Amino acid sequence: MWKSFKRHEHTLFSALLTSLDFVVIVFTFLGAYYIRFYTVFHAPLGLQPLSAYVKIVFPIGILYVIIFERFGIYKPKIDPFHLGEIYKLLKGIMVGSLVVMSATFLYRQFQYSRGVMLAAFLIMIAALIIEKFLVRSLQAKLRINGYLLKNVLIVGTGSAAVKFFNILKNKPALGFKPAGFLYCENEDINENFEYKELLLGNTNQISEKIKQYGIEEVIVALPSVSHNAVMRIIMQCEKEIVKFRILPDIMEIVFSKIIVQEIEGIPFLSLKDSPLLSGWYFVKRFFDTLLSAIGLIVLSPLLLFIAVLVKKSSQGTVFYKQKRMGIDGKEFFMYKFRTMKVGAEDKTGPVWASEKDDRKTKIGDFLRRTNLDELPQLYNVFQGDMSLVGPRPERPFFVKKFKEKIPNYMSRHRVKSGITGWAQVNGLRGNTSLEDRIKYDLYYIENWSLLLDLKIILMTFFAHKNAY
Repeated sequence: MWKSFKRHEHTLFSALLTSLDFVVIVFTFLGAYYIRFYTVFHAPLGLQPLSAYVKIVFPIGILYVIIFERFGIYKPKIDPFHLGEIYKLLKGIMVGSLVVMSATFLYRQFQYSRGVMLAAFLIMIAALIIEKFLVRSLQAKLRINGYLLKNVLIVGTGSAAVKFFNILKNKPALGFKPAGFLYCENEDINENFEYKELLLGNTNQISEKIKQYGIEEVIVALPSVSHNAVMRIIMQCEKEIVKFRILPDIMEIVFSKIIVQEIEGIPFLSLKDSPLLSGWYFVKRFFDTLLSAIGLIVLSPLLLFIAVLVKKSSQGTVFYKQKRMGIDGKEFFMYKFRTMKVGAEDKTGPVWASEKDDRKTKIGDFLRRTNLDELPQLYNVFQGDMSLVGPRPERPFFVKKFKEKIPNYMSRHRVKSGITGWAQVNGLRGNTSLEDRIKYDLYYIENWSLLLDLKIILMTFFAHKNAY
């Protein structure tokens, strides 16, 4: 039974969510009717008949379900319930509410209560969020207990393949059970590859291994291998009726954003501009200015308290200013609470901090682990040198070094640097892979939205991985 259920997992859960949404919406409107006319609220025009509302709740339920489907709310989900789903749900509710309000207003044969409609919309938001959270939690719980895990095979032995393997192994709630690795015949296997016992063979044996291990999905993580080799793997997956996913490298991410533009009828290829390079820039800047000003005022007692602790903990200044490179390669001074001993880089020169860095002060170690050392950058945001969210600014010394070695490194300077960023909340800070950071920075730049900024800000409070 579970094997069949697993095969149709996404279809069944989508059907469950659709049915529950319809039921919740119907009972939401009926509940709103009861609240409006049978509780403490006064009804100056008298009690309206329940039958008038029963007549419209079923069409309304169908309408919302159709709108939710158009917004992609019932598409297959892998990640646990997150802010992105709530955002889609709120948009769907807003559109549905506008349609319902307009329709009931234009319907002249009966005057529907605006109080009922308003109560229904407010209750619906809470009820549908709770419902979806419970259903997705059930889905995650079944996966964690091993009932809905799909056997996956990872093609590749590089850092990206190993990282993805570890994610799947440590997060069964995603619904995957990694069986092992295949290497490409032209691939150089790192002698430090840590999962040699799970190396099942090479890509010429992919059909055989799919059958042997009951593989249901193949993850291709071969950024340095030719497209012809990848196509051969994909063809084998299709022959075995097995799904595949491809982990892109930096260049594939970049070139997926190429658009064709014309100048006097002559076509040119160029990179698609980030949403941040449009009118949305001013919206983001407005929120940066507003929130940084509020933050500086509200957090002033905390800032003063930390300043006293820093001053008493060791000799030196309270604040540490350091030259960084921001938007369009412009240099500026970024402010932080001082976390290092005075003269920490006199002998070593510019170096990255490490987890067991003896140059840190006692209070400095705490400030770094809690991200509190970054709070003075609210002033940088208010000034306009930085944004609340964006790629982290780097020191000119490292920028000069990295831009020659890492493809597309300077693309991260097309937008303002941030106090926090998509790479940082995903643990990519300090002495971690620069290539991975660039991927996350490019993803943020190309997929920016106010919701993504909000998500990153909320994640920052809980993101302490590699914070040292």
